Amino acid sequence: MSLGLKGKIKPTVLELQERREKGENITLREFMQERFPAATVNHLYAENDIDPRRTTVEQLMKDEENAYLMVEIARDGVCRGAGLTQREILRQARAANLAAITTDPTNRAITPEQYLDPVTVGMAEAAFFNDLILDEVPVDSLQPVMPKIDLSDAKPKKTREGSKIELGTVTYGSKTVPVYTYALGIEFTYESIKFNRLNLVSRYFEDLGMRMAALKNDELSAVALNGDQADLSESSAVIGVDTVNSFLWKDVVRVFNRMKRMGRNINAVLASEDSANDWENMAEVKNRVLGTPRLANRRTSIPSDLDVYIGGSIPSTQLQFISTMLAFLQLTAQGVLFETDKIISKRMEEAYVSESCGFMVFQRDARITVDKSIAYSGNQFPSWFNVK
Repeated sequence: MSLGLKGKIKPTVLELQERREKGENITLREFMQERFPAATVNHLYAENDIDPRRTTVEQLMKDEENAYLMVEIARDGVCRGAGLTQREILRQARAANLAAITTDPTNRAITPEQYLDPVTVGMAEAAFFNDLILDEVPVDSLQPVMPKIDLSDAKPKKTREGSKIELGTVTYGSKTVPVYTYALGIEFTYESIKFNRLNLVSRYFEDLGMRMAALKNDELSAVALNGDQADLSESSAVIGVDTVNSFLWKDVVRVFNRMKRMGRNINAVLASEDSANDWENMAEVKNRVLGTPRLANRRTSIPSDLDVYIGGSIPSTQLQFISTMLAFLQLTAQGVLFETDKIISKRMEEAYVSESCGFMVFQRDARITVDKSIAYSGNQFPSWFNVK
């Protein structure tokens, strides 16, 4: 049964591009749900005689209507390579309480919002910024002014029945957070890819996405260390260790216990290559003790599993411990955008992809850095980490 999708590719892609240029980070699958609730992306493919497993670039580009789909296939590859597709799938899966969301779980065709296979999932590991941010927030400029709320003096306090409730103070202000445009381009001849199937061509664009992910990884690492303000007012707190030049398990436990009391549950570690080696070679980590209870009724502030990420800006002597539910936000002025005129009118000789986004510190005390080159005795928790 036809769903009336024949001839809908060109107007669909043009509208998607127009909305993305205005800052709306909409996907093809979301557009299909919005405009054609009874249809999926695979229906769109099928009714226009496209099978990504068999259709070649040459066959696609011969049709003036279907040629516009190349933009979405290219964008799909970039988003998967950068880990953006997987994040969107997981977000929707959590919202819908489902194990996974796909356009059509019975069909393994390339679609812009579909998990494909372990290869694709492995490629997404190039991106870790997705795992460390609380959420992605759309903004309408490259210098957005974001609210800044300090709850440090507004703590719950114990009172007696009938007694006056003591009030804390909440400091409210604002801060300007920079947003950058990440842009990459590739050049290749149309002849070099025209005989390849669409699903294979999409893999080429995954590498482009991975390169963009690497740029964003470095930017988030810099923000994690120095904050999002030029005056370093949102920089990470840094404390020392008991034995200088050595990370001991006691130094780790100290951080987890304090953060746990503050209601910040650490679930990620950001490290340099050297400090990641130090972490992985700690006996408690290497032997996978971590937070595993030794007694059936024992509880610990340290989880049994912690993800470790390698950040380009992290010094070799430091480990940063992060509560990802409170630490950072991604501010997006423009989502992943392709220059469609180059792809279509020049027969795929050039492809440029760009994204305008930045990272913001959401709660400064949701991360803390331990530096093994300094002593804890002279470099303890700052006053804003105190728990009363």
